[in-house]
Amino acid sequence: MVTLCLDSAHHFLAIALLKDGVYFDGVLKKYPRQQSEYIMEEISEIFQKHHLKPTMIDSVVVSNGPGSFTGVRIALTVAKIISSQLNIPLYTLSTLQLYAGLDDVEVILDARSNRIYYGKFQAGTIVIAPTIKELSDFKPTSFNLIGDLEVIGETSNFPNYLNNFALLKDFYHLEENIDTAVPLYLKSDEAYRK
Repeated sequence: MVTLCLDSAHHFLAIALLKDGVYFDGVLKKYPRQQSEYIMEEISEIFQKHHLKPTMIDSVVVSNGPGSFTGVRIALTVAKIISSQLNIPLYTLSTLQLYAGLDDVEVILDARSNRIYYGKFQAGTIVIAPTIKELSDFKPTSFNLIGDLEVIGETSNFPNYLNNFALLKDFYHLEENIDTAVPLYLKSDEAYRK
């Protein structure tokens, strides 16, 4: 079984291939605001490298946010099209959870206008669900921090998270109806309106 995994929610374009649930190859490149220009080319190249045809894909996993409004939609749209055309399952996973993997970490991403996307994770489990916070309200805990740390005056730290697609397989959410799979934007979150 081959699974195609996609993420374009933030600065990166991530494409991973899993065989029988185990990561075997991928691409992780920084393409801020350019993921749409490269996603199909990168998918095509990795398929060619492994002599894969689209019909050999058994399922698709995609991060569904939070992140850039357009970025989240790019990978999700491609994933929905592939799932729909091949009639294969589509799974989603929070972008913050994807970045965290199985580590005990807090993930922060710049949400602009002095706000951050925030989530806290322990061994893959969500401790604090992805939310949006005012930067002034953020107080780190004893967990390690990853993500856009420059917003709090530190050096950003993004791990190579391609293997996390495989590590988090027990946390995938099956989209029963591909047409209703939507991004997790958090911009309309009740906490944001307060």
